[in-house]
Amino acid sequence: MSGVFAPYSIRNLSESSLTQYELDNLSKHKRYEIRLSVYNAVGEGPSSVPQEVFVGEAVPTAPPQNIVVQSSTATQLDVTWDPPPLHAQNGDIQGYKIYFWEFQLQNETERLRTLFLPELGVKLKNLTGYTTYMISVAAFNAAGDGPRSLPTRGRTQQAAPSAPSFIHFSELTTTSVNVSWGEPKQANGIIESYRLVYEPCTPVDDSSPRTPGVSKIVTVDVKANAPLWMKLKDLADGVTYNFRIRAKTLTYGPEVEANITTGPGEGAPGPPGEPFIARHGTALTLHWTSGEQGRAPITRYVIEARPSDEGLWDILIKDIPKEASSYTFNLDLLREGVTYDFRVIAVNDYGYGSPSAPSPSISAQKVSPFYEEWWFLVVIALVGLIFILLLVFILIIRGQSKKYTKKNDSGWYYGYQGYRVRKGGSRQTRFVIVWRIKEDSLAPALQTKLVFNRQNIKSKLQMIMNSLRNTDSSL
Repeated sequence: MSGVFAPYSIRNLSESSLTQYELDNLSKHKRYEIRLSVYNAVGEGPSSVPQEVFVGEAVPTAPPQNIVVQSSTATQLDVTWDPPPLHAQNGDIQGYKIYFWEFQLQNETERLRTLFLPELGVKLKNLTGYTTYMISVAAFNAAGDGPRSLPTRGRTQQAAPSAPSFIHFSELTTTSVNVSWGEPKQANGIIESYRLVYEPCTPVDDSSPRTPGVSKIVTVDVKANAPLWMKLKDLADGVTYNFRIRAKTLTYGPEVEANITTGPGEGAPGPPGEPFIARHGTALTLHWTSGEQGRAPITRYVIEARPSDEGLWDILIKDIPKEASSYTFNLDLLREGVTYDFRVIAVNDYGYGSPSAPSPSISAQKVSPFYEEWWFLVVIALVGLIFILLLVFILIIRGQSKKYTKKNDSGWYYGYQGYRVRKGGSRQTRFVIVWRIKEDSLAPALQTKLVFNRQNIKSKLQMIMNSLRNTDSSL
């Protein structure tokens, strides 16, 4: 003990048959002096010769401290730490073990990186982009591995996504197709958009009116929050197109591609007869005759429409029953005032058939009932106005007749009507005087005409009244 006396620790063993015993809870890197004595009922015997024992290294009893994880790239995480506390190292630290795995997938993805030098950092490479990892570190010495640190979380940066999971075509006609695709199996980040590129596999004569449609490369960007499909309506009939699509995070990933040829497939139905159209107020009715059914029975019909001045066909009505030979739809489905062409397509298990010949062009202008037309309302208003004016005129005439009709005491009715004329530059007032005996309604009316002006009107009227009175006295 190098001349330094330390207090003894005594262990009493009550079993006399023991021949060995393990001393525990000793301090590492310490020398101990061990003595053994025997005792009985009389007392303790002499101690044995002291034996010195050096207690060597043990595994660390504490994990590394202050674990820090930083994202370096889409495939690398940088990890740093501090060594275990000195009192818990129990010897010289010879290295570290770094355990890492994808979050919530420890059993399936856990990996180990071992450092055989007491370095305090490591770069974890070849990781998956935009993925959360859990990292735990343990120190080891000559005696073995110490405990692991608590897992620390880190996430790699975004990377290019994998290719979309699939590309699919549906509702293929002579000039259009629905293209749909699936999300990448490994997004490796936040998907921002998709890029769809399509082009004809062989040159297309875009100057020919018989084959209108896309003849060059077309690129369409689709936002990630939009539906993962697109209806393309500008294809040429009977042309094979190549479609390619890829996803984008911070950058674009690899493409998925496929080819499709427009037009009816083998076994698809033949074209129906040319449709004719009947208008019923705010609705149109298409009539057609069925064509050849192809290699399988017809399952439904489809009506396509296009504005006459644009030339791009689009499906207007789908899922028309196979038994139908006509269909009525409301003009609200169309843009008001635009002239449209229509055609009919039969569908069976082999796909869309050849379209019928286009119908005669017809305007989508709604035809209102005559009683809703503006001219009818104007006519009604004019008739009402005329009726009101006529009624007012009659009331005025009746009022004037009552105003100028007088009755004398002897039973005569007499009255006058007057009007003005212009003669020789001067105004003249002419009156027609009419009188009749009341009791004799069948007696002829007596009348006279007088012409006078404003100056003599009073005297002449007085003369007429006197004449009537004289006539009455003679009767």
